[in-house]
Amino acid sequence: MRYNYHFTQTKNLASILRWGLRPRTGIHSSVVGEKTSKLAYAAGDVAAISSFSSFEYYYGAVKDGKHDEGTERSELYRRSLTPRQYLARQQGIEEIKKTRSFAEYAKRNVYLCFDRRCISDRHEERPVDSYTTQTIPPEEIKVCVIRRKSDNSVYSYSMLDVFTFLCSQNPKHSFLGDYVYEDLIDRFSGGDFYMDRIGLEKFIEMFPEILEDQEMISCQDILSAGQTRGIKRGAIDSIKSFFQNLLHRGSRADKEGGDIADDNDR
Repeated sequence: MRYNYHFTQTKNLASILRWGLRPRTGIHSSVVGEKTSKLAYAAGDVAAISSFSSFEYYYGAVKDGKHDEGTERSELYRRSLTPRQYLARQQGIEEIKKTRSFAEYAKRNVYLCFDRRCISDRHEERPVDSYTTQTIPPEEIKVCVIRRKSDNSVYSYSMLDVFTFLCSQNPKHSFLGDYVYEDLIDRFSGGDFYMDRIGLEKFIEMFPEILEDQEMISCQDILSAGQTRGIKRGAIDSIKSFFQNLLHRGSRADKEGGDIADDNDR
């Protein structure tokens, strides 16, 4: 069985358990400049290794302030974003800037996986940049964890440890992590660990603490960041209007006993 991989922040897991993995332009997609609503994934273990390394590159560009190089191009890109896409992008950038290193950022994320046979709409011309327009139902989603062979206990579920474990099992491609994570890769090379995949609902039951004490970035923080980066006032007003409408919808849904769906990777 071949698995497809999608990484996301741990704070999104409750929403994903409810709605599944849906085609969206979330935080990670928006930071790398993606605008199309689709579910991105890496097709197979080797592609998962490459996708980690690719996002690490973009993380570095954001930390160095080089993610918007090319003023004219970046301005055209920002103008083309919808309010939802703009908010996702700004939130992603601000969250990256609040971390000290990519290793710290990666520990707040997990690798989700699903059997490729559960979707018929597969675009896998480049395995590392694969995508689908289908929603992956919650029951098909598993969380990747690393277990100790000695007692089968869960050693880690962080994206960083899953990445370094995959590197240790794929020596021809481990060079993507060797220079920075050599010690972690060596730790998993001795045969004392193995990777397991736990159903999403069971995983949350096992580790409910991951849904608590999540650092949140307010809408005002995002809008202020946008203004300081030269986003025009009209665009800021449009985004404020979008948020006000969203809050109004949420209030109405509460009164009527309904729900407003969340993004799985916002």
